[in-house]
Amino acid sequence: MKTIRYPIAFPIAIISVSLLAFSILTSSCSIHPSVNGSVIDTPTPIFVLSATKLPGIDSQDKILIQQQSNIFVVNPDGTDSKLITSQDDNFNAALSNDKTRVAYFVDGYYYIKNINSGETSQLNQEWIGGIPFGMGWSADDKKIGFDCAPGTSTTSEICTIDTADKQFQVLTHSEQMAAPNQNVVGGGAQFGSWSRDGSHILFAIRFTPLAGGHGQGIIQMLNLNTGAVSTIFDGRGQQTIANVAAPVLSPDGKTILFQGTVGKLTEIFRINTDGSNLKQVTQAGHTFDITYPVWSPNGDAFFAFTAMDGDPTITGVPTLFSINGQIIMHLDIGFGRVRSWIK
Repeated sequence: MKTIRYPIAFPIAIISVSLLAFSILTSSCSIHPSVNGSVIDTPTPIFVLSATKLPGIDSQDKILIQQQSNIFVVNPDGTDSKLITSQDDNFNAALSNDKTRVAYFVDGYYYIKNINSGETSQLNQEWIGGIPFGMGWSADDKKIGFDCAPGTSTTSEICTIDTADKQFQVLTHSEQMAAPNQNVVGGGAQFGSWSRDGSHILFAIRFTPLAGGHGQGIIQMLNLNTGAVSTIFDGRGQQTIANVAAPVLSPDGKTILFQGTVGKLTEIFRINTDGSNLKQVTQAGHTFDITYPVWSPNGDAFFAFTAMDGDPTITGVPTLFSINGQIIMHLDIGFGRVRSWIK
């Protein structure tokens, strides 16, 4: 792994920015049998388990689901749904670790809603630019991490805001990672997840080749205690997996799930935090993209954003996978993406 150092953080007194508008690139790439000379372990064809209950999932677990205009908290089996808020604009959301509050982003502003009391507070008074891609609470629920566009930048960075004193901080400098033949304008850092102990933030940086072609990405880990940034996977050094995005750290801090495009489809991959043991998790035999993985609290399953198997016209259904990529169930709530899964 390569290690560089960023300043831990620097406060921004006044935030006046332009809205960053970009989306995950979805162009296809050529299929090659290896990455950096190592063969990717591709799993066997997909099959669907018959399950009406979710084995090994605590009845106290909660997931946060974002629909096109709603955020709601629900049990992992789809029962006991509670609407948090309805919004017309693009937004982002995350459930606190104590399951009492939901943070969400709407049109440049961050809010926290207390689930029990219904009270809502606004965190920032000055508008913050960025795209609602990733968000997460720190382990102690005192800070919220997300991706934003500081100043007048059109490049996304990893940022945090303190829920008590409302101090806003920028933690990364994505442009420093770009090669001379790459562009981060309209791309940049995307928040992935906090480590369970709150000491690290996992994120991805997306680049566009100046000569054109498929989107490129790297996965990095920021040590909040030292400022060191380790590169775990560099998609620029291979041509098998394009459009690397949405990395999430396992509860034990040893494994990462992320999405990447192979051929014409987006799949979920797994890699150790030391950069070893790269594997494709989702299995062959489907005709739809599988995106935005979210680990179970026990680390033995994950939700992803996918179509119903057998009907690729139905998009955006939360689907529960085993860690080996077997579909356990499609959550019957219609269109929706799982943003948080809290024990």
